[in-house]
Amino acid sequence: MRSFDPGFPRSDAPLRETGKVNQSLSGVSSIVKLDFRRPLARLGGHLGNLARLRRFGFASLILTAGMHRSGSTLLYNVVRLCLQQHHGARAICGWIDSLERDPEAAVYLAKIHRVRRSLAWRARSVFFTYRDVRSALVSANRKFGTELSTEFCRRQILEFERARKYADILLRYEDFSRDLPGTVHRVATTLGISVNADDVLTAIPPTGGPAVATAAHDVTLMHGTHGTGTGAADWRSHLSTDLQQQIRDEFGWWLEENGYDSL
Repeated sequence: MRSFDPGFPRSDAPLRETGKVNQSLSGVSSIVKLDFRRPLARLGGHLGNLARLRRFGFASLILTAGMHRSGSTLLYNVVRLCLQQHHGARAICGWIDSLERDPEAAVYLAKIHRVRRSLAWRARSVFFTYRDVRSALVSANRKFGTELSTEFCRRQILEFERARKYADILLRYEDFSRDLPGTVHRVATTLGISVNADDVLTAIPPTGGPAVATAAHDVTLMHGTHGTGTGAADWRSHLSTDLQQQIRDEFGWWLEENGYDSL
């Protein structure tokens, strides 16, 4: 269990301006208008997460998360199969809000979308997946009709930057999805357990096609055509030239930092 970081700014950290100070001609400052809605929303989120944690008791907690359309559900199933092979029925897995307290549980695996300190401090291991935001955007557009804009990219990169502070392992979609045997080894090593990799690989569910149910499966969390088959270079033809340039201008630093071609 990791130490709890309350997230308060250091004394020397710059504070974002939350209101305007208007000075009158006499030099007297008016009252600063503070917007407490965002801090209160965050506090409510933390309190909700702490309430969720009560159900896990003293059992180990593993978290899997990731940028949207970055293979987080695929990774969840790799982690799930490793834990269930090692712990059997004592490994309780699923969406965090669907998990029920089990006095016999040895470990809980919770899939989440957003990594937050109030969950991460309690977890034994945190896995997070990421992907070229341009490919993730194309996949989201094909799957959900997500608007093609920089806003999607901005949100995903923000989640990535938040998650990297807490994740024990960051997995790049373009790498781990192509090397599932290596991914199984990395997951088992991170968890500190031994597994039969061939059995895990055989049991990994397909990510799309008629063999997958339309609704999300209770065990695998996969749903119909979960994957869209979006290739690494599909964004070049799917995104407009103007949008490609906007993404390069705003997020070129992130693309280069994480090994993606920004040209």
